[in-house]
Amino acid sequence: MSDSPAVRNKRWRDKHPGSFDILRRYGITQDDYKVLLEKQSGVCAICGKKPNPSSRRKRLSVDHQHEPFEIRGLLCNLCNAWLGRVEDNVEAVLRVFVYLRRRKCPSMSLFVKAVEKSLNELLLSESSQNEQSVNAESKLI
Repeated sequence: MSDSPAVRNKRWRDKHPGSFDILRRYGITQDDYKVLLEKQSGVCAICGKKPNPSSRRKRLSVDHQHEPFEIRGLLCNLCNAWLGRVEDNVEAVLRVFVYLRRRKCPSMSLFVKAVEKSLNELLLSESSQNEQSVNAESKLI
């Protein structure tokens, strides 16, 4: 007697966790996911931690923008939930940063310094890219 389709499907899903789900939900294959994971060195794009093997979800979540649809990277469950709560609202993220900075919480001081450093690097990088773009455009004129 052969297994029912439901039993066969479950067996396949157990062997290939997330395969169909990421293709259906995000339009990417397991190989696409692996490429993203390699680009991020196997860690969350926000906190830099590897997924917790003892958690229910043993892999990083696919972070995406809804309108227009675009995959941004892979996040751990905590960072993905946090980003979902602030709903891609940059002002809310900055308010969290300002709140922590004002409280001068000792455990957060390293975090705050790291965020300040990262923001400065991002701003310098963006201004450098903008200058290069302006210079390239001015050469064309």
